[in-house]
Amino acid sequence: MKHSKWVALLIMLPFAMIVANTIVVTTGANPGNGSFLNAIASANSHVGPDTIVFDIQSMSEPPYYIILDTPLPPLTDNSTFINGFSQEGSTPNTGGPGEADNAFFGIVFEGNAIDNPMYALTIESDSNLITGIIFINMKADTVDSGGGILIDGAAYNQIKGCRFGVDTSGYKDAGNKHFGILMKNGAHHNTIGGANPEDRNVLAGNDLASVAIFDVDSDDNVIIGNFIGTDVTGASKPNLLGIFGHGIWIQGHRAFGSPTGTIIGGEDSTFGNVISGNPQD
Repeated sequence: MKHSKWVALLIMLPFAMIVANTIVVTTGANPGNGSFLNAIASANSHVGPDTIVFDIQSMSEPPYYIILDTPLPPLTDNSTFINGFSQEGSTPNTGGPGEADNAFFGIVFEGNAIDNPMYALTIESDSNLITGIIFINMKADTVDSGGGILIDGAAYNQIKGCRFGVDTSGYKDAGNKHFGILMKNGAHHNTIGGANPEDRNVLAGNDLASVAIFDVDSDDNVIIGNFIGTDVTGASKPNLLGIFGHGIWIQGHRAFGSPTGTIIGGEDSTFGNVISGNPQD
């Protein structure tokens, strides 16, 4: 009996050592102590789930800008929760179908200072959740080179309760070049939005597309409950919206194949997207 107890303990010990890790972002500057860049690096180096929260203290009122003038490492750690609504003063949306989005954001990822094209966040791992962040003004010089979030060959990620290309007021175009969200290289079973009010993303003003799915095997992705092409009211275009930009763009290759199984909307209004006002498709 003693031997069997020790065997059980040795089998269980590695699992007991894998614990959740909380990482706190305390500054909008990158890199450095308390930066978002360091938070991503810390999550990547930790075995097990991670939660990245925000506690930026300032004499000014939120929102607080994280100026992405340094390329960030891609997120390669599975099961990371990046919670922008953890910043004090932030509140998720409570407006239901047919109602305006009333979320207040404390965290904005801003790309105006960037010389090199990049994504605000590149995800190369599975089962992550991103919520409560505005992504605006990310730069790019060639197609497919820049935007808000890139999900690159990864699966089961959720992007909920964010804004892409709409400014902090919720009414003006601050579009990303080229995409709000791009899923490619076999990215599959990812969810953009959700059926609950707090899951709604608002995406508009992005120069090529607000949501794009490219390449063979980028299958079974879900786009539900979002405003795509409108401001936060769901009824008007953002001011200064440009002349380009698809709402949702799904593209494959005639020789290699196309994404399949994409679900857009659902059977009732809780799953429906508002897709309107986009200068192109």
